[in-house]
Amino acid sequence: MADESELAQEVLQEVLDLGRKRGSLSLDEIGVLLQDVDISAEELESLYTTLADAGVDVIDEQVEELGDLSEEE
Repeated sequence: MADESELAQEVLQEVLDLGRKRGSLSLDEIGVLLQDVDISAEELESLYTTLADAGVDVIDEQVEELGDLSEEE
């Protein structure tokens, strides 16, 4: 069981590192990165809080695409 916890922590750290490097992550990207780990709702909420505290924008690509469409008009 400790191995699963360690794996989850490693993946969460990878998500944080990638977010810091890029400045933003989409919800889809986060979902893909976390798909193979079993994390609790509390851990996921903590990840989002940590990303926000680190200045990483979490974006919903669907909303962004709609914004792009309205700018073209």
